[in-house]
Formats: sequence, C-alpha cells, structure tokens
Amino acid sequence: MRRLLGLVLAAAALPAFAQDATPKQDEVKTEAACYQDKGVDEYVAEIKKLQTEAKRKGRFGATSVCVFSFCTQPTTHPNEAPQGSAIPSAARGGSESSSAAVTYDPVGAAHNVEVGDYYFADKNYRGALLRYREAVEQKPGDAAIHLRIGRAYEKLNESERAYLAYDAAVKLDPAGKGSADARSGVERLAAALKKDGREPEALARDNHPQPPPCLAPPATR
Repeated sequence: MRRLLGLVLAAAALPAFAQDATPKQDEVKTEAACYQDKGVDEYVAEIKKLQTEAKRKGRFGATSVCVFSFCTQPTTHPNEAPQGSAIPSAARGGSESSSAAVTYDPVGAAHNVEVGDYYFADKNYRGALLRYREAVEQKPGDAAIHLRIGRAYEKLNESERAYLAYDAAVKLDPAGKGSADARSGVERLAAALKKDGREPEALARDNHPQPPPCLAPPATR
C-alpha cells in the first residue's frame, strides 16, 4: 500500500517538473539560434588570401567578394569606400531591432579595417579612426575593432575616449587574442586619467559597448 501511494505521489509531481524544465529547454534553443560570427581579423586574413589567389590566377576587377558566406562589393584602392552588401537575416526575438540585420556587413567592416590599418601605419591616425569607427558600425560588438579605435584615440592624445575603447574591447572579449593589449591600455590610461583628476572606474561602470547582433546562420554556398 505504501509503495502504491509513493507511485501516485511521484506521478502527480511529474507534470510540475516537466513545466519547470520546459522554459530552460526554450532558453537553450533561443541561445542556439544566435550565430557566433568570426572576428574581423579572420575576415581580413581571408580577404587577403582571396586577393592573393585572384592575383595568382590573373583575375582582376571582381564585382563582389564573399567571405564566410557574407558578400560585399570590393574596394580596389585604400581611398575607396566599400559598396553595398548582401546580408543574412537576423534571428527574431530579444531587444535586437531588425535594423541590425540590414546594417551588419562584416566583409565591409574588414575592408574598412584594412584601410584603417593602412592609414595607421602611415601615421594618419584621424583617417584610421574614421575607418575603424565605420567598421564598428558595420560589425558591432567586435573587440578587435574597439582595440584599434583605442589605439587611434591614444595616438591622438584623447585619453578618455581611448580608455573607453580599450575597456569596451575587454568587456566584449575578455579572453580574446587582443585582450592582453586591451587590458594594458586600460591600465595605462587609467593611471593617466587619475593623474588628471578623473575617475576611470566611474567611466568604466557607465561604459556599455553594443554587443554583436543576434544573427541567423548564413546560408551555405
């Protein structure tokens, strides 16, 4: 009799347990729906590889470039701006607006980073900064772009903006390839800001970089 009563109680508790488990499963599905895109440095490396291969085969003046299933119009000279792009759809849900899907252009961002790096090496820091800022609009949430923005601002002696850019890079990718450089920049500029009577900790508390958009996986080609 006691055994029978125990089985009845366990069966009665089962629906409640199943209800508790359902939201967790839905949360896992929602998280899995967001595509984790590659970093801008991987796009830059792949573009350079494609450019080298095209030159080797004698192909010039291509109308478009596709990298990791994302496509854009190429630039043919460092002074030329990237053209339009074909963008995959963003996953619906959350606070992400549909405009994120329209503006997300990682290949265009990589082109801008390439041009920005060209300007930076030529000590044209304002030109580099303009390109990096355009790149972060095209590919928000990329720590490597924020790191570059920090370096450009630091070269222009804009310590507070450089500090915030380095801090954003650390927050977006605390264990990434450039995180050590970003942390070094944060520490270096925190000391400079404190010397000027400013509070870097307060700046960091209020600094909330835009995260990457929630994207659906791009269509395979």
